[in-house]
Amino acid sequence: MHHSLWKKTNTLLSPAEKIGMRTANGGVSSTMGCVKNMKISVGRVSGLFQVHIAERLPVGLLLGRPFLTLFSCTAKDYVDGYQELTLTCPNTSKEYVVTTKESIPKGADFR
Repeated sequence: MHHSLWKKTNTLLSPAEKIGMRTANGGVSSTMGCVKNMKISVGRVSGLFQVHIAERLPVGLLLGRPFLTLFSCTAKDYVDGYQELTLTCPNTSKEYVVTTKESIPKGADFR
């Protein structure tokens, strides 16, 4: 999660829980720490996750394998860049389709 978005959550950051993240250009950058058991909701599904906070991210929230695996995520991609994600709630087995929005321009502030 981008640190400016995290600041709005009023959650406690554990700076001892830093990890290294590989950047797109092959470098490694350390996170600021981790927020434990943060509730993340996408559409009508939610779960508790260990969320690492970073100062330099090209997006506000980067969903990784734990999220995609828990919700059995499948993606349908279109040539115009539009995407539909089908998420399955692990508790109810109900499926929800979440559509993507246009990405935020590079260098945008996430406040």
